[in-house]
Amino acid sequence: MILDGKTKTLKSGDIIDIKRNSHHKFKAGINGCIFDEISTTSYKSDSHYKNLKIKKMKRFERKTIVTSWI
Repeated sequence: MILDGKTKTLKSGDIIDIKRNSHHKFKAGINGCIFDEISTTSYKSDSHYKNLKIKKMKRFERKTIVTSWI
């Protein structure tokens, strides 16, 4: 991943805290990956995408809303 211009290699089980307004991007290795991103609050204007394919997606197509947290 790249976080504010610095490259970090994440391994299975790693957790990273990304602060508000930090530019970040992820790229899977040759074996792919499953990545979960969880935020405490989601606002319609809080995500900005450089990838045009993602940018054109509707919000509900790229977000999963959790309504009940155990």
